[in-house]
Amino acid sequence: MRAQRVNITEKGELTPEIAELLVDGVRYEYGLGQSYHLHICAIAKHTWKVEDEIGNSSFIRPMDRTHFLRWYTTEYAGVIADHLETSEG
Repeated sequence: MRAQRVNITEKGELTPEIAELLVDGVRYEYGLGQSYHLHICAIAKHTWKVEDEIGNSSFIRPMDRTHFLRWYTTEYAGVIADHLETSEG
Protein backbone atom coordinates (compact mmCIF):
# COMPACT_ATOMS: atom_id res chain seq x y z
CA MET A 1 0.00 0.00 0.00
CA ARG A 2 1.38 3.41 -0.98
CA ALA A 3 1.70 6.17 1.57
CA GLN A 4 -0.74 9.01 1.05
CA ARG A 5 0.23 12.64 1.29
CA VAL A 6 -0.55 14.14 4.68
CA ASN A 7 -2.53 17.38 4.42
CA ILE A 8 -2.24 18.44 8.02
CA THR A 9 1.04 19.35 9.69
CA GLU A 10 2.27 17.84 12.94
CA LYS A 11 0.88 20.88 14.77
CA GLY A 12 -2.59 20.28 13.29
CA GLU A 13 -2.33 23.09 10.73
CA LEU A 14 -3.87 22.70 7.31
CA THR A 15 -1.91 22.78 4.09
CA PRO A 16 -2.81 25.55 1.64
CA GLU A 17 -4.39 22.99 -0.71
CA ILE A 18 -6.75 21.65 1.94
CA ALA A 19 -7.60 25.18 3.09
CA GLU A 20 -8.64 26.03 -0.50
CA LEU A 21 -10.89 22.96 -0.60
CA LEU A 22 -12.52 23.93 2.70
CA VAL A 23 -13.24 27.41 1.32
CA ASP A 24 -14.84 25.86 -1.76
CA GLY A 25 -17.15 23.90 0.55
CA VAL A 26 -18.14 27.05 2.46
CA ARG A 27 -18.67 28.95 -0.81
CA TYR A 28 -20.96 26.17 -2.01
CA GLU A 29 -22.84 26.07 1.30
CA TYR A 30 -23.58 29.82 1.20
CA GLY A 31 -23.98 30.07 -2.59
CA LEU A 32 -21.03 32.40 -3.05
CA GLY A 33 -19.60 32.75 -6.52
CA GLN A 34 -16.15 32.14 -7.96
CA SER A 35 -15.14 35.66 -6.92
CA TYR A 36 -14.71 34.40 -3.37
CA HIS A 37 -12.52 31.41 -4.23
CA LEU A 38 -9.16 31.74 -2.51
CA HIS A 39 -5.68 31.11 -3.82
CA ILE A 40 -3.47 30.26 -0.87
CA CYS A 41 0.29 30.12 -1.06
CA ALA A 42 2.81 29.46 1.71
CA ILE A 43 5.35 32.26 1.36
CA ALA A 44 7.28 31.56 4.55
CA LYS A 45 7.32 28.90 7.22
CA HIS A 46 4.62 30.63 9.26
CA THR A 47 2.91 32.82 6.66
CA TRP A 48 0.33 32.25 3.95
CA LYS A 49 -0.61 34.75 1.28
CA VAL A 50 -4.34 34.54 0.63
CA GLU A 51 -5.90 36.14 -2.47
CA ASP A 52 -9.45 36.04 -3.75
CA GLU A 53 -10.59 36.45 -7.34
CA ILE A 54 -11.50 40.12 -6.89
CA GLY A 55 -8.01 41.12 -5.81
CA ASN A 56 -8.29 41.22 -2.03
CA SER A 57 -5.24 39.79 -0.33
CA SER A 58 -4.22 38.99 3.22
CA PHE A 59 -1.27 37.48 5.00
CA ILE A 60 -2.22 34.99 7.69
CA ARG A 61 -0.53 32.32 9.72
CA PRO A 62 -1.30 28.66 8.99
CA MET A 63 -4.25 27.45 11.09
CA ASP A 64 -6.14 24.33 11.98
CA ARG A 65 -9.51 23.63 10.38
CA THR A 66 -11.66 25.31 13.02
CA HIS A 67 -9.65 28.53 13.17
CA PHE A 68 -9.29 28.75 9.41
CA LEU A 69 -13.03 28.37 8.80
CA ARG A 70 -13.71 30.96 11.50
CA TRP A 71 -11.22 33.33 9.81
CA TYR A 72 -12.87 32.87 6.40
CA THR A 73 -16.43 33.33 7.63
CA THR A 74 -15.38 36.40 9.63
CA GLU A 75 -13.38 37.87 6.73
CA TYR A 76 -16.30 37.41 4.32
CA ALA A 77 -19.14 37.87 6.84
CA GLY A 78 -20.59 40.86 4.98
CA VAL A 79 -20.70 38.97 1.69
CA ILE A 80 -22.26 35.92 3.34
CA ALA A 81 -24.88 38.06 5.12
CA ASP A 82 -25.74 39.94 1.90
CA HIS A 83 -26.14 36.69 0.02
CA LEU A 84 -28.33 35.16 2.74
CA GLU A 85 -30.56 38.27 2.77
CA THR A 86 -31.02 38.29 -1.01
CA SER A 87 -31.63 34.54 -1.21
CA GLU A 88 -34.35 34.72 1.48
CA GLY A 89 -36.12 37.68 -0.10
